[in-house]
Amino acid sequence: MKKPAGDHRPDPPSSWVEFNGYRFHPPFKCMCCGKEICARQFAYGRACGICDMGACNPNNKVYDVRYAHPHPEWWSQNGGKLFEDFVKAMQAQEIKEILALEGD
Repeated sequence: MKKPAGDHRPDPPSSWVEFNGYRFHPPFKCMCCGKEICARQFAYGRACGICDMGACNPNNKVYDVRYAHPHPEWWSQNGGKLFEDFVKAMQAQEIKEILALEGD
């Protein structure tokens, strides 16, 4: 298992984080640049430290002020579609479906 960026321990495969009606499982990814982050970072802000501060690294480039923008891309652009794309890419489970399965 690849160690997430920063001083964080790898998450156990059984860990999960619920956000906005979905349950996400490892590997957790920054919603802005796609770097792997730990469950705590994902639960707190869904972004790596650099993107959380607004100094985003689009396309995982080494930090360079020329690539920075004031807010992460997913924050307010694409009419919410970017979140839907992120959910699909991360294979997150909708919480309603999980509860329905647990109720059976």
